[in-house]
Amino acid sequence: MTLTEQFRKVAWAPDYEVSTQGRVRSTVVRGQQNTPSLRYLKGWTKNTGYKMIWIDGETWRVHRLVYRIFVGELVDGMHICHLDGNPANNDVSNLSQETHTENMSHKWLHGTMPVGEANANALHTQEQADAVRAALTEAECYLSGRLKRGERQRIADECGVLLSLVAIIRAKPNSWRPA
Repeated sequence: MTLTEQFRKVAWAPDYEVSTQGRVRSTVVRGQQNTPSLRYLKGWTKNTGYKMIWIDGETWRVHRLVYRIFVGELVDGMHICHLDGNPANNDVSNLSQETHTENMSHKWLHGTMPVGEANANALHTQEQADAVRAALTEAECYLSGRLKRGERQRIADECGVLLSLVAIIRAKPNSWRPA
């Protein structure tokens, strides 16, 4: 975390400032004394945990705004990653510009990659995946270790899963893990 919070003006919206800790404030002049009135913007948090803010008619993800103001321009196709895995921590020291692959690696490392039933696209339950693993240990195999003809289909039918799940778990036993 940044030791002392610093603010910088948003170049394309000079009535706004962004801090190294991810706070955004408006410096619009209000009242008859023409004195700037600092007002911190609350914004909103998406269901994914990312903080959002509205500046001069444009919606911004706060972490992308902080990175752009304090580090530099965003490169097309690159991701701004939260090094600690917490999308609400928009401190400049917690942000890094990386490729999609690097971002996915970080998610695996800090445990924020949705796997198993936590994946919104999951078609099977953890219980079904465990049943497939158990059935694979009992499956008939050739001497080479390959499953005998029809074994994958039998396991899929027995466990009530797609044939592809049996193939995936057979090839990579740890590919489906508890959430």
